[in-house]
Amino acid sequence: MVAPIVIDLGVADAPRESVQVLIEACSQAAADTECHLVREAPDGPYAAVAIVTWEADDRVRVEVGLRRAEGAIWRSRELTFQAGDVSVERYKSVGFVVGTLASQQGSDLPPPTEPAHPPPEAKTPPPPPVVAPTPTERDPIAPPQEHPRGWIAVSATGGRAVDEGGPRYGTNLRVGVRIVAPLFAVVSAGAWIRPRDEHGLYLSWMDAGLGLGVALGEPSSSRLEFRAEAVLEHLTGEARTEAGVDTNANTRGGARLGADGVVQVSDFVALVGSVEGLGRFGTTEFLVEGAPVGSTTRFEIGFALGARLHL
Repeated sequence: MVAPIVIDLGVADAPRESVQVLIEACSQAAADTECHLVREAPDGPYAAVAIVTWEADDRVRVEVGLRRAEGAIWRSRELTFQAGDVSVERYKSVGFVVGTLASQQGSDLPPPTEPAHPPPEAKTPPPPPVVAPTPTERDPIAPPQEHPRGWIAVSATGGRAVDEGGPRYGTNLRVGVRIVAPLFAVVSAGAWIRPRDEHGLYLSWMDAGLGLGVALGEPSSSRLEFRAEAVLEHLTGEARTEAGVDTNANTRGGARLGADGVVQVSDFVALVGSVEGLGRFGTTEFLVEGAPVGSTTRFEIGFALGARLHL
């Protein structure tokens, strides 16, 4: 069996059943080799690399790079589907086209040239093996790299949550998962404190959030992102006076909107600066020895600065 064919499908969330039908159709059309997705392919060398571009809901472009003794040969074909075509059948058609274009027996491939009158003693050397190029070679049929699927970010944060006294500050952990470009899901958890003030009041917060975001830019470049989260916030207050220590707590819901500026330092590391708006469903008033000493705000503007690791 000759070296396999690898396929960059162009979509990360294709149904597994449709992908399997595509792979089987490609292998059937190629006959003497097997087809694999780029992310599931064995180590090279490869006979060919196929790039599938979904240009619209009803149009697909297939490009296949095939190594020959004379150099790399590119072949392409565009498929147009009817609105009523079943998704599985579309993937099957794409697989057959990839396998056909990647076959070295295709009728429209230019045959290798040979000397018209080779010397009697000369022997035609065998064609060189197909070897997967390294990234530095920038070979035109090298398998494309997929973008990271998610990230983890840690940030230092600060804001003014109480109408009297100093600001609160803390840290936030946020995890994002790319659903389909440019949409991603986000989960967050944070902890903040406001140091004890002149009334002896110490405050601490913990919250958890869940939401969605959208990125304005490619995952591999610096970009601007917007997100919206539903938030559950737990507040604890501790008043320390000459009469003793009084502690109370409550939990409230809210919503958070954020704008993140992402500066890509490398393929896997980025710096992130954020501006956030947090809306609370109600306020909490603080009393020390019966006297009001402040209350939380319904809306808070906060800032964050941190780093992100792409996975």
